[in-house]
Amino acid sequence: MEFKDIDNFEKAIQKKEFAKLIGSKIRDTRKQRGFTQEKLAEAAGYDSAYIGHVETGRYSPSVYTVWRMAKAMDIKLSELLKDL
Repeated sequence: MEFKDIDNFEKAIQKKEFAKLIGSKIRDTRKQRGFTQEKLAEAAGYDSAYIGHVETGRYSPSVYTVWRMAKAMDIKLSELLKDL
């Protein structure tokens, strides 16, 4: 797929799908690592409601935000981005 050939609507759909994928990956990893949303939020420096919104795909986090969450869970950023 060539990205230059997609319109803004398709980009918006892809962004929403990506937000759901990364959110799901963060949630699964958080649970595997034994973190609650509150514990992850505190360790990463975010509000727990924000973590919830990211995990459900409502918000699309920046790479910096995902990096902070990975760091808080003591894993590499690449682990959260793997297989997306």
